[in-house]
Amino acid sequence: MHLHWPAGRSYDASFVNFKDGSFEMNQYTTAHVAFNPGQKIDGTYSATVVGKQMRIQRYVFHTDRTYELSDKPVTSMDGQPKSAVGTYRVYGSTLELTGSSGVTRLTAYPFPDGGIDIEGTVFSK
Repeated sequence: MHLHWPAGRSYDASFVNFKDGSFEMNQYTTAHVAFNPGQKIDGTYSATVVGKQMRIQRYVFHTDRTYELSDKPVTSMDGQPKSAVGTYRVYGSTLELTGSSGVTRLTAYPFPDGGIDIEGTVFSK
């Protein structure tokens, strides 16, 4: 595959060995990751998120499909604490959270060690 961006940059990728939902791209093995249909999550998952702000986030998922989110800044320059509660569902590679602020869909999938990757951050159990 040859990708060309308007700014004049391009990228070439080769795809081989397609089987069982995976393939190799430029000699790196890939794997399809997703939640099983009807899967529920149970437990507490935590991560320290580093970016423009440093925050400690904790999700608590219950088997009755409810969740709690705690999002705390590490320093006083990292904003205000946030929290949320509501219901969740997982399907494919999507975590859908429904709360007082509406519906939020996040890219998520189970991580091999029992954790969950949510929007590129690995939350450990």
